[in-house]
Amino acid sequence: MIVKMLFLFRTLKKILKCYFYKIIYFNSFNIPIYKSYLSLKLTIINGNVKFGVNVKNKNELKVSVNGGSLEVGDNVFFNNDVSINCRANIRIGNNCLFGENICIYDHDHCYKNRSKKLIRGQGFQLSDVCIGNNVWIGSNSVILSGVVIGDNVVIAAGSIVKKNINSNSLFIQKRKSEIIY
Repeated sequence: MIVKMLFLFRTLKKILKCYFYKIIYFNSFNIPIYKSYLSLKLTIINGNVKFGVNVKNKNELKVSVNGGSLEVGDNVFFNNDVSINCRANIRIGNNCLFGENICIYDHDHCYKNRSKKLIRGQGFQLSDVCIGNNVWIGSNSVILSGVVIGDNVVIAAGSIVKKNINSNSLFIQKRKSEIIY
């Protein structure tokens, strides 16, 4: 009985939090609240966020949209501590699974202008990210700007994805381990 009460309390908390963001961001935040509910930390600056039906997460999903657009399809699950940072466009298809501690970026810092001392003052290079349908991204992975991930792809835990992955693929980033004395 206590477990059911805790589940209902957490669900109600997620629904209320989504209502709160809907009031704050109005037309910039689109979510079917009774069919998708998230524990969300959301920041939207001159951008748009759209979630499909049956989108859920375990714990805090951090979403920051600054001038861009984020679209998440139906039946998507985000595990603990997923971070999505959007300045251009990020599209996530239907039926995707995200492991813990995943970061997705559609921008890179510019850093080559030596006339500007601070990197933060050099702006960003923007490039869209597209994640297809039925994609499983393993824990501790990073998806970088300009990447297109096809449908039915599995990305192994701990991967850094910086180039396109064709549909129906398994992406494993092999690393050579050494112990040096």
